[in-house]
Amino acid sequence: MRAANIILCLGVSVVSAHFVLDYPTSIGFDDEKLTEGPCGSFNPTDRSKGVTKWSVGGSNIGVLSTHGRVTWQFNVALASDPTKFLPLVQEFGQTGVGNICFKGVAGFASWVGQPAVLQVVQHGHDGVLYQVSRDIPCTKKKGEKMN
Repeated sequence: MRAANIILCLGVSVVSAHFVLDYPTSIGFDDEKLTEGPCGSFNPTDRSKGVTKWSVGGSNIGVLSTHGRVTWQFNVALASDPTKFLPLVQEFGQTGVGNICFKGVAGFASWVGQPAVLQVVQHGHDGVLYQVSRDIPCTKKKGEKMN
Protein backbone atom coordinates (compact mmCIF):
# COMPACT_ATOMS: atom_id res chain seq x y z
CA MET A 1 0.00 0.00 0.00
CA ARG A 2 2.81 2.41 0.88
CA ALA A 3 4.48 1.84 -2.52
CA ALA A 4 1.19 2.61 -4.27
CA ASN A 5 0.93 5.90 -2.36
CA ILE A 6 4.48 6.85 -3.31
CA ILE A 7 3.80 6.07 -6.98
CA LEU A 8 0.56 8.05 -6.82
CA CYS A 9 2.37 11.05 -5.30
CA LEU A 10 5.08 10.90 -7.97
CA GLY A 11 2.43 10.77 -10.69
CA VAL A 12 0.59 13.76 -9.24
CA SER A 13 3.78 15.86 -9.18
CA VAL A 14 4.52 15.09 -12.85
CA VAL A 15 0.92 15.77 -13.92
CA SER A 16 0.91 19.14 -12.13
CA ALA A 17 4.16 20.15 -13.86
CA HIS A 18 3.70 22.07 -17.08
CA PHE A 19 7.06 21.10 -18.52
CA VAL A 20 10.45 20.03 -17.22
CA LEU A 21 13.73 20.94 -18.92
CA ASP A 22 15.74 17.70 -18.82
CA TYR A 23 18.67 18.63 -21.07
CA PRO A 24 20.63 20.75 -20.78
CA THR A 25 20.13 20.53 -17.04
CA SER A 26 17.81 23.16 -15.61
CA ILE A 27 19.13 25.61 -13.02
CA GLY A 28 16.15 24.66 -10.88
CA PHE A 29 12.49 23.80 -10.96
CA ASP A 30 9.59 25.32 -9.07
CA ASP A 31 6.26 24.51 -10.73
CA GLU A 32 4.52 27.38 -8.94
CA LYS A 33 7.03 29.93 -10.28
CA LEU A 34 7.36 28.81 -13.92
CA THR A 35 5.30 31.84 -14.94
CA GLU A 36 7.94 34.25 -13.58
CA GLY A 37 9.91 35.38 -16.61
CA PRO A 38 12.46 35.41 -17.85
CA CYS A 39 13.89 32.49 -15.85
CA GLY A 40 11.15 30.80 -13.81
CA SER A 41 12.37 32.68 -10.67
CA PHE A 42 15.95 31.34 -10.84
CA ASN A 43 19.23 33.25 -11.21
CA PRO A 44 20.24 32.68 -14.85
CA THR A 45 23.97 32.73 -14.05
CA ASP A 46 23.89 30.16 -11.20
CA ARG A 47 26.75 27.70 -11.76
CA SER A 48 26.49 25.89 -8.42
CA LYS A 49 25.54 22.56 -10.04
CA GLY A 50 28.10 22.70 -12.82
CA VAL A 51 27.59 23.63 -16.46
CA THR A 52 26.71 21.91 -19.73
CA LYS A 53 28.79 22.56 -22.84
CA TRP A 54 26.73 23.66 -25.85
CA SER A 55 27.93 23.00 -29.39
CA VAL A 56 27.19 26.00 -31.58
CA GLY A 57 27.02 23.48 -34.43
CA GLY A 58 23.95 21.90 -32.83
CA SER A 59 23.00 20.44 -29.44
CA ASN A 60 19.88 18.72 -28.19
CA ILE A 61 17.15 20.13 -25.97
CA GLY A 62 15.16 17.54 -24.00
CA VAL A 63 11.89 18.29 -22.22
CA LEU A 64 9.00 16.51 -20.55
CA SER A 65 5.77 18.22 -21.58
CA THR A 66 2.41 17.58 -19.93
CA HIS A 67 0.40 19.83 -22.25
CA GLY A 68 -1.10 18.36 -25.41
CA ARG A 69 -0.69 21.48 -27.58
CA VAL A 70 1.97 24.13 -27.05
CA THR A 71 4.22 26.61 -28.79
CA TRP A 72 7.94 26.59 -27.98
CA GLN A 73 10.64 29.26 -27.98
CA PHE A 74 14.35 28.49 -27.54
CA ASN A 75 16.33 31.61 -26.68
CA VAL A 76 19.86 32.28 -25.48
CA ALA A 77 21.62 35.15 -23.72
CA LEU A 78 25.22 35.75 -22.83
CA ALA A 79 25.83 35.28 -19.10
CA SER A 80 27.24 38.81 -19.05
CA ASP A 81 23.79 40.18 -20.05
CA PRO A 82 21.21 37.56 -18.99
CA THR A 83 18.26 39.85 -19.71
CA LYS A 84 18.90 40.11 -23.47
CA PHE A 85 17.63 36.81 -24.89
CA LEU A 86 17.90 36.14 -28.62
CA PRO A 87 15.95 33.41 -30.48
CA LEU A 88 17.87 30.31 -31.57
CA VAL A 89 15.00 29.10 -33.77
CA GLN A 90 11.71 30.49 -34.96
CA GLU A 91 8.81 29.87 -32.53
CA PHE A 92 7.08 26.56 -33.40
CA GLY A 93 4.10 24.45 -32.35
CA GLN A 94 4.05 20.91 -31.00
CA THR A 95 1.29 18.44 -30.08
CA GLY A 96 1.42 15.44 -27.76
CA VAL A 97 2.64 14.83 -24.22
CA GLY A 98 5.69 13.07 -22.87
CA ASN A 99 9.46 13.23 -23.33
CA ILE A 100 10.53 15.17 -26.39
CA CYS A 101 14.00 15.71 -27.84
CA PHE A 102 14.63 18.63 -30.16
CA LYS A 103 17.80 17.66 -32.01
CA GLY A 104 20.61 19.78 -33.36
CA VAL A 105 19.56 23.24 -32.15
CA ALA A 106 22.44 25.45 -33.29
CA GLY A 107 23.95 28.35 -31.38
CA PHE A 108 25.82 31.47 -32.51
CA ALA A 109 29.36 30.84 -33.81
CA SER A 110 30.48 34.27 -32.61
CA TRP A 111 29.72 33.17 -29.02
CA VAL A 112 32.27 30.30 -28.91
CA GLY A 113 34.18 30.42 -25.62
CA GLN A 114 31.64 32.66 -23.89
CA PRO A 115 29.27 31.51 -21.14
CA ALA A 116 25.61 31.70 -22.12
CA VAL A 117 22.19 30.79 -20.73
CA LEU A 118 19.54 28.80 -22.62
CA GLN A 119 15.93 29.87 -22.00
CA VAL A 120 13.10 27.49 -22.91
CA VAL A 121 9.65 29.07 -23.10
CA GLN A 122 6.42 27.11 -23.42
CA HIS A 123 3.16 28.79 -24.42
CA GLY A 124 0.29 26.54 -23.31
CA HIS A 125 -3.41 26.81 -22.57
CA ASP A 126 -2.63 28.14 -19.09
CA GLY A 127 -0.08 30.82 -20.00
CA VAL A 128 3.61 31.37 -20.63
CA LEU A 129 6.12 29.24 -18.69
CA TYR A 130 9.89 29.70 -18.36
CA GLN A 131 12.88 27.53 -17.53
CA VAL A 132 16.59 28.13 -18.02
CA SER A 133 19.54 25.79 -18.27
CA ARG A 134 22.64 25.91 -16.21
CA ASP A 135 25.20 28.30 -17.60
CA ILE A 136 26.41 26.88 -20.90
CA PRO A 137 29.84 27.68 -22.33
CA CYS A 138 29.57 27.67 -26.12
CA THR A 139 31.91 25.17 -27.81
CA LYS A 140 32.63 24.00 -31.32
CA LYS A 141 32.24 20.32 -30.33
CA LYS A 142 29.01 18.38 -29.90
CA GLY A 143 27.39 18.82 -26.46
CA GLU A 144 29.50 17.49 -23.60
CA LYS A 145 28.82 17.66 -19.90
CA MET A 146 31.38 19.01 -17.47
CA ASN A 147 31.06 19.46 -13.71
